[in-house]
Amino acid sequence: MTTTTTTTTPECHLTPLNLQDHDQYTELHRQRILCGWDSDISDLDNWKEKQEAGLKGFFWIMISNPDTNTNTHADTNGDKKHTNAGHISLDAYTEPPDADLARADKSVLVVQNFFILPEYQSRGLGRKVMGLVEEVARTEPYGSAKCRAIALTALSKRYWHEEKHVRDRLGPGGPPYSNQEWYERLGYVAFKEEDRYEVRDLEGQVFMLKSTSLRKEVYREC
Repeated sequence: MTTTTTTTTPECHLTPLNLQDHDQYTELHRQRILCGWDSDISDLDNWKEKQEAGLKGFFWIMISNPDTNTNTHADTNGDKKHTNAGHISLDAYTEPPDADLARADKSVLVVQNFFILPEYQSRGLGRKVMGLVEEVARTEPYGSAKCRAIALTALSKRYWHEEKHVRDRLGPGGPPYSNQEWYERLGYVAFKEEDRYEVRDLEGQVFMLKSTSLRKEVYREC
């Protein structure tokens, strides 16, 4: 007889992340190192400035009753009933500025930092988190009732299809699926592509990978 194991998606909520708090700053740095992108102290200090200016909404992804061992870095805000499973930001700026992706008046907001810890990935948690962020986008103080779209960037899906040979240059360990296609299944629509990510291949050569910008309309008339 074959036994089938079903993994349920944990309940989750978003808790504001405060980069002024030393413990939270340290935990975010740890998670960014695990993520592998934007993990320098200069990155975090820049985000702290943006948060102080009201341009960066940063959140912990908190889950209740996890079905794995409790993360030792949980309870960032002293919450003993929930576990820290990652982080996400919803921002009113990009660098360099791009009005198609984010605007200071929060009419367009952008998801820029989204990471779920490895032990909580592949459970449907990402879909839930994006749904929560879409609600936050229309709510003060992190969003605005006038927000009409959420934008984001993802590695172009071309590297999973007609240009697989380019991904092969990077060796094993890359993302197992196309984030662009995942976001498209959530209703995000691609509208432009550009060189964005500087990477180094197995032979040490530096080259650029293309990103795709996507948007989803979220504005609702009262």
